[in-house]
Amino acid sequence: MLTWIQLQYGRNWAAAERNAKEALDLKPRHPWTLNTLAEVCLALGRWDEGTRLTRAALAVDPFDAQLYLQLGEFQLVAGDIKVAEASNRRMLQINPNFGEGHLDLGRILLLQKNFEAALTEIQQEQTDWARYAGLAMVYHALRRRAESDASLTEVVKGGAEGYGSEIATAYAYRGEADQAFAWLERASRDRDTGLYAIKSDPFLSMLKGDPRYVAFLHKMNLPE
Repeated sequence: MLTWIQLQYGRNWAAAERNAKEALDLKPRHPWTLNTLAEVCLALGRWDEGTRLTRAALAVDPFDAQLYLQLGEFQLVAGDIKVAEASNRRMLQINPNFGEGHLDLGRILLLQKNFEAALTEIQQEQTDWARYAGLAMVYHALRRRAESDASLTEVVKGGAEGYGSEIATAYAYRGEADQAFAWLERASRDRDTGLYAIKSDPFLSMLKGDPRYVAFLHKMNLPE
């Protein structure tokens, strides 16, 4: 639990890694301890190590939907997009109501430019803010600007506390860097729990050519 607090709120990556390794030493084959250290690797950009740890956790518990989501994140950042899609489908097969699971799969379809399939998937998302954030992206891809704007309005209307990074992702995909960075800054102030995984987000990676991206990583105490 302490590692997660440091990851999601404290941004003390060294302490998070130290605590995760201590927990893993105590329980070397426990899926939770393997998963926790893998999440530290996700934050720090150590993709190969994180993949190995996640697969080790799945070998112990092959029916954990969260682990398939995490494996998909590592596969996606490695460029194995079809394999990542399969992992996300397995996640939803295990738990069709997994939190934001349809959004995650829809985004992978979006990256493959399979826009209609992405729309169908995201429309199934049960979490309102996640559905609207995803729709803002897929409607943009389909050149349905008014509907994309309306979806962004709905997701912001929800208050945006705790998911500002998702709004930033939508703006980044729409090519609106100023708004994306403004929402990243808000997410940072709000201690958005998803920000620790910023380096693995393929949509936020679209901002890498902007010097503000590196500056934001430094603000998060993350390596480039």
